[in-house]
Amino acid sequence: MGNSDWQKSNYNFTKYIYRLRGTELNNIVAAGGYGDVLHFNGDSWKSYYNDTQLNYGNYYSVAINDNIIVSVGQDNPYAVITIGRR
Repeated sequence: MGNSDWQKSNYNFTKYIYRLRGTELNNIVAAGGYGDVLHFNGDSWKSYYNDTQLNYGNYYSVAINDNIIVSVGQDNPYAVITIGRR
């Protein structure tokens, strides 16, 4: 992959990102503060914050396999596991 393959993303990350994972350049997920989970499809970022937001916690890790996204974290004082489809 040469430098010409890289492009700047115009997504404005307003929360902390704790983990970034992907399977391809068009299949990247991020997990972060306040229950934000994001997916990048190669063209744009989509936030799942309205679906996954936590009251008093964060997602600290995320995994993606095919169309399944799994995020893990805490929502004080409880552990949280969220499973969804991209």
